[in-house]
Amino acid sequence: MQIRKESERSRTLAKKWESDLSAKLRTLREESKKTKTTEESLRRELLSAKQEGEKLRKIVCDAEVKELNSRQNMQSVEIEAAEISRLKAEVDRLTMSERDLQAKEVERQTAM
Repeated sequence: MQIRKESERSRTLAKKWESDLSAKLRTLREESKKTKTTEESLRRELLSAKQEGEKLRKIVCDAEVKELNSRQNMQSVEIEAAEISRLKAEVDRLTMSERDLQAKEVERQTAM
């Protein structure tokens, strides 16, 4: 009888142990699936973030190129404006010189 009870107890413990192991295995598999799903989600997010970073980098590069072109255009405009001012001053000087020469010519002709 005692052997039968011990055998029954041993069988019960073995079944409990097997049941516990099955439950642990099931839990580990579920956790593994969750981890895999989370990992895939994070990989997609990382890829998306990298793509967004590349787009932003391209936008920044394009903006820097436009800024540089604008600065160069502004420098050209400033140089041309300075040249126009210089030429206007030269025209004014030559106009005054021409008037002086015409006045002298009138005086010379009047003196004759």
